[in-house]
Amino acid sequence: VAGSHGSAPPASADTLDRITGRIEGWAAGMRLAAMSLQGRDDPDQFAKELETGETAITSYLVEEVLDAQPAPAREMLLRTSILDSVNAELVGELTDNQPEAGILPDLARANAFVRPLGQGWYRYHSLLATVLRLKLRIEHSGLVPDLYRRAARWYRLNGRLDEAVWYAAESGDWLFAAGVVVDEFATGQLTEPCSHRPLAEAFQRMPRHT
Repeated sequence: VAGSHGSAPPASADTLDRITGRIEGWAAGMRLAAMSLQGRDDPDQFAKELETGETAITSYLVEEVLDAQPAPAREMLLRTSILDSVNAELVGELTDNQPEAGILPDLARANAFVRPLGQGWYRYHSLLATVLRLKLRIEHSGLVPDLYRRAARWYRLNGRLDEAVWYAAESGDWLFAAGVVVDEFATGQLTEPCSHRPLAEAFQRMPRHT
């Protein structure tokens, strides 16, 4: 593709894989990505920008997806964006409101950015999730640690040790994270030679003095 300094270098197979992986088959996203790549001297830099939400696609998602939602749905999307997957109970936990029964199914039917996983669970398209997390930190930065703590409590009550510890770590509440491991008699999973990887990775981030 011709650029301002001649022909732009072709994107490598790895770069194209990263771009298409992030776009997840979204047709309009592929068109926007192709337009953004025209004339760029560094396709790999565009792939990095796509991963951090610093592209024109971000504006499209904010205007056409997020801001097009009614206020309750918009707030729900922002607050639950910290999660890898979400169900109705977690919506209630993170929004302080009992959600309408069909809010997640309705969003999934209305657009391709809320994807059903089965058994009442959903996940957000990776590009949308990145945008939502950026907007959450802009609009509700002080709320983020508490949202992670709420998610950690919910997962603990529902017997999901790995997720409980992970979200507690994300909140910075290392006392809670350690307490979960001790209370669930899971310390051996950290100290054995072949330690439980998700737990070990969560605690690798714990400050040494803590």
